[in-house]
Amino acid sequence: MKSRNNDEIELEEALAREKENLEKLLLECYEQDKSHLQAKALEQMHQGNLHLWKETEYVHAIERERLERVKCEHELVKGHVEVYKRDVYAMREERDNALKLVHEITTKHENMCSKAKEFESRYKVELILTKALIEEKQEITTKHEKMCLKAERFESKYEGELVLTKALMKENKRSQQSKRSPLGY
Repeated sequence: MKSRNNDEIELEEALAREKENLEKLLLECYEQDKSHLQAKALEQMHQGNLHLWKETEYVHAIERERLERVKCEHELVKGHVEVYKRDVYAMREERDNALKLVHEITTKHENMCSKAKEFESRYKVELILTKALIEEKQEITTKHEKMCLKAERFESKYEGELVLTKALMKENKRSQQSKRSPLGY
């Protein structure tokens, strides 16, 4: 019995050891499954992070391209703004020059208007003087014509009287000669 008890004890001990080994093996399997699941979860998390990183890189690449486009567009706009500023400056300068020219022309126009008024005033005075001179000339011409007519009448009268005077003088001379000489010599 003792041997049987010993065998039973040994068998129980062997079974306990076997059970303990199986439990250890089961625990190791469980630990491996747990590690495997953790590794799988970590791998999935890594894959998710990798996917997220790739998406982030893609978005960053798109953003870099957009930023480059924006920079190029900014440079273009900046160039256009510079051209616009130069054009505006040139237009302002042109406007200022045009205003100066308008001012000069206005001043010249005002001076010319003033001179025109002065000339118009002089013209009116000269017109009045010319009319007065024409009227005076007409008066003088009329007087001259009347005087010429009178002179012609006087001349004609004078010539008539001269002819009479000559005739009278001849007559007088004859009569005096006839008085001197009884015979008419």
